[in-house]
Amino acid sequence: MNDDRSTKLAFLLGVGATLALAAALTALAGWTVGLRDLLRTEPLASAPEDDDSDGVDEHDLPELEPGTLRELVDLGAVIENAENPTGAVEHDTLLVRPDAGRGYALRAGVRVDAYMLSTGQALNLDPPVLHLPPEAPMSPDLRAYVGRNARLHYSYGVDHLGFRRTLPEVESTRKILMVGDSVLFGVGVDDDATLASALQAQVGSAVQIVNAGVGGYGPDQIYAVAEELSSRGRYESLVYIACQNDFEDGSAETYLASAERVLERLAGLAPRFEAGVTVLLVTAMEHTLYDVLRERGWTPLENDLTSHLRSGLPASAARHGFSYVDWAEFAERTSLLHGTLFHRFALYVDHVHLSPLGNRLAARELHRVLARRGLGGGR
Repeated sequence: MNDDRSTKLAFLLGVGATLALAAALTALAGWTVGLRDLLRTEPLASAPEDDDSDGVDEHDLPELEPGTLRELVDLGAVIENAENPTGAVEHDTLLVRPDAGRGYALRAGVRVDAYMLSTGQALNLDPPVLHLPPEAPMSPDLRAYVGRNARLHYSYGVDHLGFRRTLPEVESTRKILMVGDSVLFGVGVDDDATLASALQAQVGSAVQIVNAGVGGYGPDQIYAVAEELSSRGRYESLVYIACQNDFEDGSAETYLASAERVLERLAGLAPRFEAGVTVLLVTAMEHTLYDVLRERGWTPLENDLTSHLRSGLPASAARHGFSYVDWAEFAERTSLLHGTLFHRFALYVDHVHLSPLGNRLAARELHRVLARRGLGGGR
């Protein structure tokens, strides 16, 4: 009888140990999958996928009649965020031209009219944008289409040197070089409402702001611009307007690791700038307003990766002696100041590009930093 009990007890203990081991392996596998998801290489979804059964395109371009579309093609028009219905040649458009070194660059001495179009999709944070030659002659049908669907109208000007126009126009031997992508270029705003123009108004006429931002540029192109311009002329300071998507490089690393590599390269140029380097990190609306948008904007994973970037980038900048400004931090402060969660919406013109108000606030923060470096101008 005792032998039977011992056998049964041993059997039960063996089963229990097996189950415990299985549970441990399952937990380890789950942790490994979670880590792999955190460091995965495929692009992260920016919003939950919608059921296509409603027939709504992601950008929901207002319907174009065949004759109107043909007219737009004849005008060389470009419609962004709409799968290129006019068949525009990539990087050879009204605004940009091919460039052997950087792939493409801004066309010097051009102007472009832009119209942000309406959309039937709720929470469309990246709506279609129509680009036309300045004051293009329009047929009655095209004029009616634009009048019916345009929500915002603004224009882009590029000066004779190939820089986005900064207003007021200032010429000075003391210059600040600003580099970055479409956030610095100023997608969605007129020449006088870009971040560079807002900063020029802050520093006054004693210092000239040079806006070398180009939409779509990544870290390699941004570095090439900074290296080329600082080797050809003297700039007292470098300001890098970093957008969080600069660091989504498709590798199996977090945004922070990618950002640290970018700052390491810029540190090699730092001795060229007597008043140092400043980094302003601009985060997309989906992160800055994550508490409001939640999964209707970004996945929790992408939001966490951006939070990790924000938490680690100040120390990385400090190691190189760079000044650092966190857009999302002071955007939240302004929301508290105005007493509404929705004030932050007014800081953006779409899901990532800053509005005139957003650019003025960002310029104010940059001006504070630059003033400490002796570049505050007369304000």
